[in-house]
Amino acid sequence: MLEILILVALTNSIGKTVEAKGHKSGGYKWGAVAWWFGGEILGVIIGTVITGGEQGLPVYIIALIGAAIGASIAYSNANNLPVIGPAITPKPVVPSTLQEDSVAKLGKLKEMYDSGLITAQDYDTQKAEILSRLVSEPTFITQPAISQQTVVIRPTIAASNKSPIGAAVLSFFLLGGAGQIYLGQWKKGLALIVSSFLLSFVFVGILVQIIGIGDAYGVAQKLSEGKSVGAWEFNINWKAAGLVTLIYAIAICGIIALASSSPSR
Repeated sequence: MLEILILVALTNSIGKTVEAKGHKSGGYKWGAVAWWFGGEILGVIIGTVITGGEQGLPVYIIALIGAAIGASIAYSNANNLPVIGPAITPKPVVPSTLQEDSVAKLGKLKEMYDSGLITAQDYDTQKAEILSRLVSEPTFITQPAISQQTVVIRPTIAASNKSPIGAAVLSFFLLGGAGQIYLGQWKKGLALIVSSFLLSFVFVGILVQIIGIGDAYGVAQKLSEGKSVGAWEFNINWKAAGLVTLIYAIAICGIIALASSSPSR
């Protein structure tokens, strides 16, 4: 029950953040749910492998940590969305007062000429005078109104041609965050390294490392496509993360099998 309440509060918070930036919140709320349960399921799998198939409190704790990591990624993605301002509606172009007066005077002057009240010479003289004054005076036109909105500029990493495989390999060997440092997300990389190291004491650091490897590959891939990324933006490539998970699972199962088959003294 407590887990459901936390998830509801998380989705509401993400929805408000997304809507405040001008985006529709539905997809991001469902994404937060997917991140939560995806991290929890992955935590259960890793916890089950680590404990040798025994279900209990350690597996539950690892699952909750996985859910928390998934929630933090969902919130980070929502928080790094760009602000979309309201559409700019231009006002109609309004002719200046001088233009209106000149047109009215020319019309009245033409009526007087047609009625025989003035001669052709008078008509041409006054017409030339009105037109010359119109040309010499500046014409003022109302410019489109531009709505004012404060936009928070977040630091971004510019596009580059750094190797996705190289970034993933660095995160693989250096606690899941070295690839991010290599790509320019050094704060996020340091946070992943510290988290992976600290959580390794409760056998969850491997989960952070898998997330970091998949993220390093995905971020490098996005940068190589000519797109920029936020300093804390996650872009996990699940194929890469799944491959690393499979490698770790095979390695752990092999170690357990070797340990159980070794003769006891």
